[in-house]
Amino acid sequence: MGKTIIFGIIALSISSAANADWIVAGAKITSVGSTIGTAGNLFYITVTGGVGGCAAAPGQVRQIVFNAATSSPDILKRSFSLANIAYLEKKKVDIHNYIGVDCNNASLITIYD
Repeated sequence: MGKTIIFGIIALSISSAANADWIVAGAKITSVGSTIGTAGNLFYITVTGGVGGCAAAPGQVRQIVFNAATSSPDILKRSFSLANIAYLEKKKVDIHNYIGVDCNNASLITIYD
């Protein structure tokens, strides 16, 4: 029985990691905002353009939420800072979700020209 439970936990961990991915690449941030959540430490961005499951069609915007449940408070603070820099400097961003491919659990952001 113990081996079955351990195998199940490992299988779920691998399954979650296998689903993790970049959810948008090459997008521009059009807004950064705070939001109220029961877990706290949440913020969102809206993006335009890019490619991926959370990309926005030309002339449209898409909201992406950075959730405290998917990353540490320190990573969340750094992501918030990077999102603000990208917004102010009009940089492109790539955004990663560690636990899946939806737009409500973003955890990592990369900025570039």
